[in-house]
Amino acid sequence: MEKKENVTDINALKPGGVFILEQFSTDHPERGGNFGPRNPNYLVKPNELLEAFKSLRILYYEDTVVELNEGMHKGPAALIRLVAQKP
Repeated sequence: MEKKENVTDINALKPGGVFILEQFSTDHPERGGNFGPRNPNYLVKPNELLEAFKSLRILYYEDTVVELNEGMHKGPAALIRLVAQKP
């Protein structure tokens, strides 16, 4: 998902609607496996989503490295996870 699409997704939320996102972080090329995007347009910087979603109530935020075992995604992955709610 490109970053500009996130804004469109926020605008589509109804009041009380919840937005859930898991995206590779800019740490992924160095800390992650040999899968996932390398293009910076598809990677999220630490805390970037907190700023981008500041109009929403942040219910959950995590910047982590996890071990994936999902189809072709096998190995370490640097991810950012966000759950936010529109007031």
